[in-house]
Amino acid sequence: MLKRFTKIKNEFGNIVLSRILLVGIGMIVMSVAAVYFYQRHDMPLITIAITLIAFIYRVHISNYIGNLAGVFRIGFIVYGVILFLGDRLGIANDWKLFIITITTALVFNLQFWGLSDPDVYKITND
Repeated sequence: MLKRFTKIKNEFGNIVLSRILLVGIGMIVMSVAAVYFYQRHDMPLITIAITLIAFIYRVHISNYIGNLAGVFRIGFIVYGVILFLGDRLGIANDWKLFIITITTALVFNLQFWGLSDPDVYKITND
C-alpha cells in the first residue's frame, strides 16, 4: 500500500498525492463520525466494502483511468446537490452524510487504484 502512495507521489507529484490523501482521510473521518454521531454502523462497513471491491477490480479501474474524469465531476455535483439542496429536500443529516461518504469512498478508490497501478504513467506534452 505504501508503495502505491510512493508511486503516486513520484509519478504525479505532491499535489495529486495530497488530494488523494485528503479524500481518503475524509472518507475515514466521515465513517467514524457516522458511527459516533448517528450510530450508523453501516457506513464504515460500506466504505470497507467499496474499497475491497475496488481492490478486486483495480486492474479494470486503471484500464479506464482516462475516462474517469467525468465520474469525478459527477461526484462533485453530488456533493453540491446534497449540501445545497439536502435541507430543502428534507433529507435527514445522517442520510446526507451517508450519500457524501459513499461518494467520497468511490472518488478515493477510483483515484487511488487507478493512479497507483504500475502500468499508469503521467503523460507529458513536451
